[in-house]
Amino acid sequence: MSLTWLKKHPEYKTTLTNKLQKHEAFLNANKFKDLYAEFSTMPNVTSAFTELLLKANIDPLMYMNYIPQHYLYASDVYINFEPLKHFDSIDEEAFAFSGVKEINVNVPVIFFGAFSRCKKLEIVTLPTIRTIDMEAFYMCENLTQLWVGKSLVEITKDAFEGCNSLTDIFYEGTQEDWDKIYIHPRNTEILDATVHFNSIVK
Repeated sequence: MSLTWLKKHPEYKTTLTNKLQKHEAFLNANKFKDLYAEFSTMPNVTSAFTELLLKANIDPLMYMNYIPQHYLYASDVYINFEPLKHFDSIDEEAFAFSGVKEINVNVPVIFFGAFSRCKKLEIVTLPTIRTIDMEAFYMCENLTQLWVGKSLVEITKDAFEGCNSLTDIFYEGTQEDWDKIYIHPRNTEILDATVHFNSIVK
């Protein structure tokens, strides 16, 4: 967990705690955006900051319309997406190496490596997805089911590389709709899976 990492780097814990205390009375979408941007190049620091917020019963996603880069990187913290909440994006490596087991989120784009190497991930549901970016689900070895809405436009290079357990895709549209989706050839796991058309995805 990121807080375990934080114990080994007390200098960051002091910095993050001070920032949280300083800004707690003024937390809003812009403030969170600024704070996450400050740590964006430091995955463990970003994730530790998120865990500190959640431990203080502050859910930054209640204030934000996107999920920032490295949000819960390499974390085992459980996250429950609100079913009626819509995000503009899930940014790079937001949950990479994390212990997330199931995803059901309304979002049009998932960026590079957002869920890469999530070894416990089994089911992904994306009712409003349009673009699944490079290596978004790279090496999610236990992913078995993918549920996607008719909104899907493209699956880019290596998005599902190494997802060798993926057997079933439940798609909201028809086979004709599916055939119009751009699927990069380096997604054999998608191309080899059984697609169930006209599925209810929510």
